Amino acid sequence: MNFINSIQGQEELIYLFSQIDDKQYYDKIQFYWEYQNHIEKLQNEFSIGLRIEVCRAYFETAQYQQVLDISTKLLEDIIIQNYFSHKGEDAFQMILFKKAAAHYNLLEFDESQKVLTHLLKLNGKDELAQYLLKKTIFAQFQKYYKIFSGIAIGLVLFGSLIYVINALVVEPFEYTQFSIFPKLAAYSIIGGFGILFFNEVFTRLRMENGLKKTIFDTH
Repeated sequence: MNFINSIQGQEELIYLFSQIDDKQYYDKIQFYWEYQNHIEKLQNEFSIGLRIEVCRAYFETAQYQQVLDISTKLLEDIIIQNYFSHKGEDAFQMILFKKAAAHYNLLEFDESQKVLTHLLKLNGKDELAQYLLKKTIFAQFQKYYKIFSGIAIGLVLFGSLIYVINALVVEPFEYTQFSIFPKLAAYSIIGGFGILFFNEVFTRLRMENGLKKTIFDTH
């Protein structure tokens, strides 16, 4: 019988892993890679608990692709083995959130939103998931937000420049043909701030509506 698969071997693994400090993330990852094949074959609570810790370690060390690689099978095993709680937290929801956050950090916003929608169906009051969902929805609108913000800032700067030219050149030298400058400057600045305001309000409303729709869809 393979030593690792024996009861004595499993106890040895448990002991060795228990000696690793909770914050020694790289040591946990190294341990997992060293015994990965044996750990995944065990299919018991120790295997799941250890892989949860490794998933946390990947996340804390910003190895987001590895989080995704390990989380899919891990989530399946959590369900199959009825592994409900890990250190006082809901194991399934914990890994599901880290999977969503990993997608977000990899700029995979559509996938992140899908996972967060699933998570909020399980727990619609999860404030951290709601916050990440807001950021995910905002990121999806960010391209257009930046475009309109750029236009708005450009108009404000243009209007300010016209005001300066009018104050330093047009008025002192009485260039009457440029008498439209004050109105043009005012319209540009007002228009710029107007676009900034409506762009901000529109984006926030879309974020809130997207969040509410997601939460309502969970009930």
